[in-house]
Parts: sequence; C-alpha cells; structure tokens
Amino acid sequence: MYSGDYINPHTLCDSYATEVDHILPYSRSLDDSLNNKVLCFTKENQEKGSKTPFEYMEKDKWNDFEVRVKGNKNIRQAKQNRLLKTNFDDSSENAFKERNKNDTSYISRFVKNYIEAHVEFKKSHMKRHVFTMNGMLTSQLRYKWGVGDKNRENHLHHAEDAIILAFSTQSQVQKLSTVSGKREGFSYKTKEEKSKNLRFEAPLEEFCQKVKESIGEIFVSHMPRRKVGGAAHKETIYSKNIKSRGVLEINNGLVEQGEVKRIDIFEKLGKYHFIYLYPADFLKEEIKNMTIKGNLVDDSYRFVSTIFKNDLIEMQLKDKLIFGYLNFAEGDGRFNILAHEKSILDKKTDRHSTGSMQYIKKYQVDALGNYVEVKSEIRQSTIKNNWNEKIQKRAMKRLIRRKQQLA
Repeated sequence: MYSGDYINPHTLCDSYATEVDHILPYSRSLDDSLNNKVLCFTKENQEKGSKTPFEYMEKDKWNDFEVRVKGNKNIRQAKQNRLLKTNFDDSSENAFKERNKNDTSYISRFVKNYIEAHVEFKKSHMKRHVFTMNGMLTSQLRYKWGVGDKNRENHLHHAEDAIILAFSTQSQVQKLSTVSGKREGFSYKTKEEKSKNLRFEAPLEEFCQKVKESIGEIFVSHMPRRKVGGAAHKETIYSKNIKSRGVLEINNGLVEQGEVKRIDIFEKLGKYHFIYLYPADFLKEEIKNMTIKGNLVDDSYRFVSTIFKNDLIEMQLKDKLIFGYLNFAEGDGRFNILAHEKSILDKKTDRHSTGSMQYIKKYQVDALGNYVEVKSEIRQSTIKNNWNEKIQKRAMKRLIRRKQQLA
C-alpha cells in the first residue's frame, strides 16, 4: 500500500514478504478495526514502525501516496481519513485510545450511567468505578490469551466475553499497548525471536482451561415467549381442496394460521394429545378443544401442561430422553427442541416426533439458570375468555354494591 508496488498473491501467506499493518499504530490508537488495516511489504512495515504514514514518508513520497489514495475509489472514507491523517499528536492519540477502549454504544452508556447512579462504592483513590470495554479490544485480548474464536452456534461465548472483561484491567490494556509498541519498533530476524519478544502472558496460569471449566458449569436461561400477539393468519388464500393441518377458513378459502403461540397438552389412556393455539384462537369466545389429530377433548382427558416457545421441557421418547427449550412445533406434532446452550437449530438432530412420548415435564427457569419442575397447572383461558370473565366479575361487583346501597 505504502510503496504503490504490485504485491504478488503468492506472497500473501509469507510473513517475511507481506504483513498487515495498522495505519495508525496500534500502540498509539488501540484501533484494531478493518478501517485501520492495510496490506504492505514486511520491510515497509518494519521501517514504518510506530509512525503514521505521514510521519513515515518523505514529502515527495507522501505527495504521490496522497494522490494514489484519493484516486482509489475502493477505499472507504473512514480508511482514507486514517491513511491521510497529518496530525496525530498526544491529544489525538488519547482521543483514539479512549474511544477504542470504551464501548460508546447507547445501551452500554445507559447501563454504565445507571450503575453509577444507583450503586454506592467505597471511598477510594479511584475516580472511576464503572468501565465499558470496546468489543475490538476484548477480541484482541481473547486472541492474545488463546481463548480462540467465538463459537456463535451456542450462547456460551457471551460467558467467555464476561470472563475476559473481568480480567481486562487498565494494566492489561496498557500491557497490550506496550507489546504492540515492541512489535512496531523492532525488526525481528526469526519467528522464534519475534514470538519470544511479543509474547502476551495470560492473567492466570492455565487460563484457557479454567475458562472452559467455568463456562461448562453454566446452564443458559431463556425467556419464554408467552405473548400471543401477531397476525391471525398468513396472507395467501388457498383452495378448499387443499387439505392441511394448521389452516383457517376465510373468504371461501383456506389460509395458514401462522405461528403456534401455545400448546395445551392432555393425556388419555397413556397417550399424549396436543391442542395448538394460534393467534386467531385467542380472539374467539370459546377456548379451543380440538387436538391436532381432530379429536375433541372432553372430561375423559387429563390436562397435563401448557407450553410456550422457549419453555424448558423434558420428554421421554421410546429410545431417548430429550431435555431442552421448545423452539417451535410443527403441524404434524413434531417438536423442535434446542439444548440450553445452542443458538442455531439443526433439524436433523433437534426435530423430534412426539408419537412415542412416554412422559413430558415442564420446568421453570430463573435468570441465573436454576430450574425446578412445574408440578401442577390449571389450564388457562384465552384472551377473550379472560376479558369476558373480567367484565362479568365487574358487573357482579357493581350489582352487589347497588343492592347494598338500596338496602
């Protein structure tokens, strides 16, 4: 980038030929964003050291560089601003460091201000007690401490971030800056020499192993979705000749009823039966009593439980025990269930038929992941049912008060 010379693609994996450089030195900016990175020859990177492009280049070379950067329409404005920055004094350095150390998002500022306003700290020499850490910085520490890339297929990487944040003291941030300064200020002849001088020690011995052990004890809590709002049905109207579960008759045709909002579970003669409640069912006078297989539930059925999306359930099937959060239910009675730590559904392993179900249990989970079995439930009415009952109760109270006044 700095020389303007062609870089052969075959040299990209050779660190002795090419390297990725921080435009504004990392030790002075703590900026590890893509907008602060360029590909350059290793020799140039070592010569540039801890300088900005403007500080590194002589006037004639700078003029050519400036024309080349401004003429390249593929360079984003944010990167161009860094490449062409002519003033990076102490004030600019400090501003960059503060911005890149601290998370400035709205939610982070809100939580920080809330804690500062409502938590009383012991008197000490510290002026600040609450810090917000920039995601790029925690990502750097994650890499330096050997924790590895985030596994976004599960939720436990959030716990890893929390542990890294807990150890991200100001001294660790300063240490990271110092090590980066060494990298920028010296030329290393061998990989061994480079590795020795640029080693960034983890805050504890066997840090990675301890992180794994710690997150292995976590049970992830999900908030059940008990809101029943949403479209009463999907827009497309089909012919009445099409037979399918989960359809609603409207305008002389059929429509899909949308997402299952609630499942009422009944048992009879050792077999389990499910009533799916869709948004439209909550607007009706009478509560739905038809199972997904077309059976009408009467007093011979025993009510077992009501489950919503993200309720924690345990199912004993014929050949396996399933324990996890209900993700969604399919029209044929199959449940898609996620293990507590998983964030991405795999239909090959997470879809389960309920035909051979021997029992089902529901658990209440608190915010810390502690769970207890829900032993007994009473079947709840639908919204309109509840509303009518409230109106009747209010009318009865008014009638009683009226009689008392006349007595």
